[in-house]
Amino acid sequence: MGFEFIGNKIYSATDGDSSPFGFNISGSWVVTGEMRPYRKRSGIFDPVPVSKPIGYKAWGALEVGVRYSMIQMNQSNIAGRDMRTFSWVLIGG
Repeated sequence: MGFEFIGNKIYSATDGDSSPFGFNISGSWVVTGEMRPYRKRSGIFDPVPVSKPIGYKAWGALEVGVRYSMIQMNQSNIAGRDMRTFSWVLIGG
């Protein structure tokens, strides 16, 4: 699971102030139960280990991931629009 937020404060004497912002949230779930190893020293996750490779009576490691992102740029002095994206992925190994 991860979350990220970004924001700005723009000061303009001629056009007024604005505060554009955006965020994304993501997460994944390993359906087959394996755990993703985490390295505390470096703060990095390793790939999901495959406990039972794909083959006879085995699915391998199946992981489902989702992500939602939004950036808000539609303000009085910014000629922009809002953007929203949603994506998902199924990873097998």
